[in-house]
Amino acid sequence: MESRNEILNELQPLSPMLAAAPRNLPYQAPDGYFGQLPELLLQRVRALEADTAADELTALSPLLAGLSKKTPLSLPEDYFSGLTEQAMAGVQALDVVQSALEQEPVTEDTLPPLLAGLHTRPLYTVPTGYFEAFPERMLQQLRTAGPQSTPARVVSMGGVRKWMRYAAAAVVVGILGLSAWWFLRPADAPAPGNTAMAAAVEKVSDDELLQYLDGESNSALLSYENGAGSDEISSTDMQDLLADVSDEELQQYLDRYNPVRKAYTN
Repeated sequence: MESRNEILNELQPLSPMLAAAPRNLPYQAPDGYFGQLPELLLQRVRALEADTAADELTALSPLLAGLSKKTPLSLPEDYFSGLTEQAMAGVQALDVVQSALEQEPVTEDTLPPLLAGLHTRPLYTVPTGYFEAFPERMLQQLRTAGPQSTPARVVSMGGVRKWMRYAAAAVVVGILGLSAWWFLRPADAPAPGNTAMAAAVEKVSDDELLQYLDGESNSALLSYENGAGSDEISSTDMQDLLADVSDEELQQYLDRYNPVRKAYTN
């Protein structure tokens, strides 16, 4: 009893409904079951040892063994022996009727008055005033049907679209921020890579720079004389080349590359 109370106390917080259920056994044996059990077992054993099906059925169920063995359905005598002649006679009768109808078609005048109007009469009818009273009957059934079922919960599918909108807005804000920083940055601010280049140039002596520039000038002069710069570019040609370039684009180009020139000259 003590262990049973412990189980009940443990079950109470888990499932109060199950804990409050009655403790009656769900299954029970019929009255006198165990008193008749030995006899039932002996009948099964005798059925296994029976020599014929009748003896086995008698041992298992005397009620079924006592039923009549007569079949509930039967055929008349010589049914199958005369079946062929009866089928042929039926076919010949159908041929006679068909030929008679072809020679003299059946009309409404030749039919009896009872059968003459059957082909024009509708097969199905509705009571008088059925459709007039139909809406009222439907409303009455709806009123007596009881409370309506709870409508299904609507699940919103706009969560993915909302996040896509947020992502697109973040991309647009990032592009606008980069564009604003690019156009609003100081014109004389050196590029990140130019600072290291300027520091490296400061460590080079003036003699080495002059020697390097003289070598580059000689190389450019030799390449120009060898045919790379055989065609001279006049001021007119320069104007033609820059005809499609606006003054604003030229100013942006100078503002963009002016810090690099200052870094090298400083």
